[in-house]
Formats: sequence, structure tokens, C-alpha cells
Amino acid sequence: LTHGDADDMVPVEALFAGPADAVQIVMRALREGPRGARVEALEEYPATPAELAESGRAGFVTRETD
Repeated sequence: LTHGDADDMVPVEALFAGPADAVQIVMRALREGPRGARVEALEEYPATPAELAESGRAGFVTRETD
């Protein structure tokens, strides 16, 4: 995912965990994006055990990406 103006696009990463059907609902919404958005790419892959352990706390967390 990317976020920003056409000249200032930045990647967005997210980790979702939960029942598969709930995660697929979120993925469908991300593919569509909000009104006026342009979703150029969306990659989906299983999270590693380390990623799941690190994100084990509830809520929204902002982190730096690579």
C-alpha cells in the first residue's frame, strides 16, 4: 500500500491477525481503498511467528518501515 499525493507516495505496511474470514474482509477493503484513492499494489503473505509475537498487544501501533 502507499499513502500520499502522486508526487509524495510512501509505502504503508500493516499486519492483521485473526480469523481468516475477518482478515479477508479487511484485505478486500484495502484493495478497493477509500473513495478517490488509487491502490497500485497489495501484497499478502503469512506473518512470521516473530511478527505475530511482536504485534501481540491490542490496538494500533505506528512503526518505522524498512
